[in-house]
Amino acid sequence: MFVDSGASNHMTSHEEWFSEMRTPDRPEYVETGDNTSHIIRHICNVPLDKANNNYIKNVLHVPTIKKKCS
Repeated sequence: MFVDSGASNHMTSHEEWFSEMRTPDRPEYVETGDNTSHIIRHICNVPLDKANNNYIKNVLHVPTIKKKCS
């Protein structure tokens, strides 16, 4: 996951990073720069430092997003 402090939402495809997962009440999607839509499967908190209770809150689980390397 890449943290972007200017982002509207943080998202990742890594479900194993999540805690306290919840499913959106209705289907929701994000659109990426290549104009493709990706379904949001869960909204969750991702722990950064469990010892100090630091989390990124409300991270979107979007299984189909991938980072492309050029």
